Amino acid sequence: MKNSNTNSGKIPNSANKSVDNRTETPEKSTSKFGGKFSRRFEPKEWQKWLAAIASSLFVVSAIFGSIQWFSNPNFRNFVNNVPRKGPVAAFVENDRDLAAQKALSDLNQKLARLDTGEDLYQIVKLADLPIYPDSWVGRNFLPQEKGNLLISGAMADPDGDGLSNKQEYFLGSNPKVKDTLCGNRSDNSIANKSSRVICDGKGSDKIYFERGISPLTGFDLEAPQQFKIVRQDLAIVDGVKSSFETASGEGVDFPVLYQLSKNIDLTSETDQIQVRTSSDTPQNIIDYRQVRLDILSQSIGENQFSGLSQVYQTNNTEQLEIVKNQYQQQLTKLNAAIVPQKMVPTHKAYVLITMKLQKLVEFRIEGIKNQKLNDPEFSKSAKEKATEVVWGYRILSEITAKEELN
Repeated sequence: MKNSNTNSGKIPNSANKSVDNRTETPEKSTSKFGGKFSRRFEPKEWQKWLAAIASSLFVVSAIFGSIQWFSNPNFRNFVNNVPRKGPVAAFVENDRDLAAQKALSDLNQKLARLDTGEDLYQIVKLADLPIYPDSWVGRNFLPQEKGNLLISGAMADPDGDGLSNKQEYFLGSNPKVKDTLCGNRSDNSIANKSSRVICDGKGSDKIYFERGISPLTGFDLEAPQQFKIVRQDLAIVDGVKSSFETASGEGVDFPVLYQLSKNIDLTSETDQIQVRTSSDTPQNIIDYRQVRLDILSQSIGENQFSGLSQVYQTNNTEQLEIVKNQYQQQLTKLNAAIVPQKMVPTHKAYVLITMKLQKLVEFRIEGIKNQKLNDPEFSKSAKEKATEVVWGYRILSEITAKEELN
C-alpha cells in the first residue's frame, strides 16, 4: 500500500525524459547550424521595426534621388561638384555656393535680356524712322531752298557727294558741302587735330563714311545707327521722333553728339565720384546687380537716344520737374548702393550719366521759364551738356564690353 501511494503522485524519470523530448522537438531547427544558433540570432520585435523603417527610407530616398537627377539640373551639378573634403563641406558650403551662383545666374540672364533686347526690346534702325527735323533743315537751307524738295528734301543730294540730306543729318555733315572736313582745301594738310584725313582735294563725305571715318570730326565713325525700344510700343517711336525734333529746335542734334563726345574727357570728374565698396562675393554682386536692374528698367534709359529722349519729349516744366525728381531718386539709390570692387567703374558711369541727365533737365527748365530756348548761347550750352551725357553712355558701353571679355 505504501508503495502504491508513493508512486501515484510521481512520474518516473524515464517518463519525464520522454515528455521533455516531446516538448523540445518542435523547437528544433532544420538549419544545419542547429536550434541553439537559431534562437541566439532571432531578431527582436523592435529590431524588426527598425529594419522596416530603414528599408522604407532607403526606397523613398532612391526614388526621390532618381526624380531629382533626371528632372533637376541643379541637383546634378551639385552631385557632380561636391568637394572631396568631408561631409560638412559637401552639404553646407557647396550647397550655399550653388544657391548663390544660381541667384547670380538668374540676375545675369535678366540683365542680358535688357542688353541684348531678345525678350524685352527690339532693335530699331535710325534710318528706318521718319526722322528729318525741320529745325535742322532751317539751319542748313535758305527759305527758298527749303521750299524746294529737290534741294532740301530728305532724299535730295544738293552737294553731289553721294549722301542724301537725311544721311548728312545723321552723320552731322554739311548737306551743301561735298567735303565737310576739308571744305575747299587741297593743300595736303591734316583736316584737323588727331584726324587721319589728308585734305588733297579728292575726299568727300561719302568716301569718309565708307571708310568708317566721321565726316564731321575725322575720327573713327562709331556713332550708333540703331537703338532699342520696348517691343510693339509704337508710342516710344513717336516719342523718340518728337524728342529728335524738339532737341534739334534747340540746337542739339542727337546723331552728332556721339562724335562730339570724343572731343571731351570727363575721366577726372568720374574719378571723384564717391562709392561705397565691398568685396566681390557672389552675394554682394547679386545685391548690387539687383539695384542696377531696377535702375535700368526705370529711368536712365538703355542708350543715348532713349536717355536723351526723356529730357526732350516735352516743354512742359511740370512734367520736366517730375523727370528731374526721378533722376534724383535714382541718384539716391546709386549713392546708397554697396558696390563690389570689380563693378565700381560701371557704377561710376551710371552715376555720371544720371547726374548729367539731371543737370540737362534743370537747364532746360530754366531755359523754358526764361524763354531762352532759341538763344544761341543757350543752344551752345545745351549741346555741351547733352554731349557730356553721351560721353557717359559711350564710356559705359566701353566698360561693359571689357567686363564681358573678362
